[in-house]
Amino acid sequence: MRKHILFAALSLALAQMAPAQEVDLEKCRPATDSFEAIVDVSGSMMKPQPDRRKSKYPDQAEAHENASEELALTAEPAAEEPQSESRQESQAAKEEETEPDDEAKIAKAKRFLLKLSEDADMSIRSGLFTMGPFTVQLPSEIREKEPYAERVEELPEDLETIGRMTWLGQRARRHLSNAEGGSRALLLITDGAFTTWKMDEKQNPTTVFKEFREANPGNTIYFLSLADNDKIREDAEAVIGAKAIDLNEVLEKEEVYRELVRQIFRSDCPPVVVPPQMIELHGIVFDFDKHYLTAESQQILDDALALIAALPENVPIEIRGWTDWCGSDEYNAGLSQRRANSVRKYFIDHGIAAERLTATGHGKSFTYDNRNSHGRHRNRKVELVIGAYESIPWGTEAEKEAERERMRRKLNAHPQQ
Repeated sequence: MRKHILFAALSLALAQMAPAQEVDLEKCRPATDSFEAIVDVSGSMMKPQPDRRKSKYPDQAEAHENASEELALTAEPAAEEPQSESRQESQAAKEEETEPDDEAKIAKAKRFLLKLSEDADMSIRSGLFTMGPFTVQLPSEIREKEPYAERVEELPEDLETIGRMTWLGQRARRHLSNAEGGSRALLLITDGAFTTWKMDEKQNPTTVFKEFREANPGNTIYFLSLADNDKIREDAEAVIGAKAIDLNEVLEKEEVYRELVRQIFRSDCPPVVVPPQMIELHGIVFDFDKHYLTAESQQILDDALALIAALPENVPIEIRGWTDWCGSDEYNAGLSQRRANSVRKYFIDHGIAAERLTATGHGKSFTYDNRNSHGRHRNRKVELVIGAYESIPWGTEAEKEAERERMRRKLNAHPQQ
């Protein structure tokens, strides 16, 4: 019986939300008309990146090495002591941390682009180019993910390493200053150090990137840096006119990568009004002074999970926890928060995206009669608020978080039960 009540409540919520989802998808496309990757294939890109710890503070690193070497020459040899298993593992991990980076920079660039090809919005044009020299690997046009990834795989990793510098020629200048085709997001992957040697053959890179930005107000440069040290990176930033994004960090930290993807494919989609639906999960109750989910509660949450999965992925869900009237207001505020957190964790553990879920403790409930045990038991409950007053289906994480904060403020402004 409870399952049928829950199904009816969530189905009603879906039906009432349906009109709000009628959005002009054409207006919700990415804000840019195309994304292009230009990969530096100069000689230095064919080499591994020096140890980043040393390259950041070269003087200190050298002094540390000299001191270590001097200490090793003067120190008396110590008797070997057996190491515990945990100590051996710690030592192995430390040695692994200090090993120099032996992956070629071009391989890192390819690894990033292969990952991006999986997450890119291919409803807009995509292109792939190289510089040093400039070549057209894939012209800017709408294509599927697979051809893009295949062409990235074919980028060479064994070109000459001596005498091949990072430069821009006339063909690169013509391409970047082209105003046809709308706005472009340019992903420039380089280790920097642009050259203007033999200026009769090469173009001033500062002028080229300036012309690219002027060609369309919507043009954006994402400088993905593999620079060997801070000086090269800073010089490249001045030339390119964009703040560097450490490609190593993008590859190592998923949250940094995800934020970059959101920036590249951000949308101008207008806010959508979605009236919230309040649903009490009948049967999600807690024992006195407890926040652990009972077996019966988990079964009801499993039913809710299937129905939540049918909601659009952009619809946020607030989980509200409540208590009966026993105890102080302060204590019950914390207890109701723990109850809401328990449900949120259960949803996350079963596949609902964490960023969709907000858990709030609302303290004492007076929905049911607190003067008898049955009423108090029912007041120890959980509610779902499905939908928000304002929802942005597409946007940056900062926009979504601002939206969630607006939702929380407006919901909290309503009188509590």
